[in-house]
Amino acid sequence: MADTTAKNLSAQQAWEFLSGHPDLQVLDVRTPGETARGMLPGARRISWGDPAFELELSRWDRSRPVLVYCQGGYRSRKAVEVLRSLGFNSVLHLHRGMMAWRWAGKAVTDGESGTNPSQ
Repeated sequence: MADTTAKNLSAQQAWEFLSGHPDLQVLDVRTPGETARGMLPGARRISWGDPAFELELSRWDRSRPVLVYCQGGYRSRKAVEVLRSLGFNSVLHLHRGMMAWRWAGKAVTDGESGTNPSQ
């Protein structure tokens, strides 16, 4: 059976990893309405309920790490299973999602126009 786990990161740990790894792919699995209120820097949205979810992810680079998050953690934990099943080896999960990110006072970008803090 394939390992479907990911390393859980706090908001602070995720920020540090994001800042130090320009090759990091950031996946936001929330809805367009949720992402309109802000996203993590550099994130790309593929909504968890999107019928093309797996197809879209199949275009991502499996050799690069992926940080996945949603609003509170449920959908992103499900997305971790899909990422692992598609062969992504380095999968990181933002524990408690965007709620934790905002509670920690971390920066968000408008919609899908963000860049990584290191850029």
